[in-house]
Amino acid sequence: MTSKSKVFISTTSFASLDETPRQMLNDSGLEVSSNPHGRKLSKDEISDLASSADGLIAGTETLDAEVLRKLKKLKVISRCGAGMDNVDLETAKKLGIKVFNTPDAPTQAVAELSVGLILSLIRKISLSDREIKSGKWEKRMGARRQVERSGRRRRVFPCRERSGDRGCRRRPTDGRSPAGRDPTGVGG
Repeated sequence: MTSKSKVFISTTSFASLDETPRQMLNDSGLEVSSNPHGRKLSKDEISDLASSADGLIAGTETLDAEVLRKLKKLKVISRCGAGMDNVDLETAKKLGIKVFNTPDAPTQAVAELSVGLILSLIRKISLSDREIKSGKWEKRMGARRQVERSGRRRRVFPCRERSGDRGCRRRPTDGRSPAGRDPTGVGG
């Protein structure tokens, strides 16, 4: 009888809103364990908690040479998100550990956050919130009204690559178009 392959999930957001991904892992015969701390793990914690794992579904934890060498059974890392700077890719390759990421997974959330932050800046929501909480109320004319009066177009800056392009397409429509868009994702 062969033992089940083990997967350790270090990122706390995995299957936090929908248990389906975790259930899929269980249904495929994997033994699944998760980060018990509900926060980013230290190098010592991940080395200990994932010590018997064949696979690792990783967040932003540091997976440098020191950590990877301690994870003797590890065969694959799936990094949730686009960034790979927390994974020592060279050491992983030397150790025969395959590394994957999910670059499109956070695209929608990042696009929505970008649009929200741009609107917050235009309307000075954060400044107003701080002032109201400190007991001060100052009615101010937002940048949007000033832009409307001057006839200028509102500009959405992060219109490149995955999130910026999606953010440009999702921005509120008010008859104005963005001043520019870089469809290649190469421009600055």
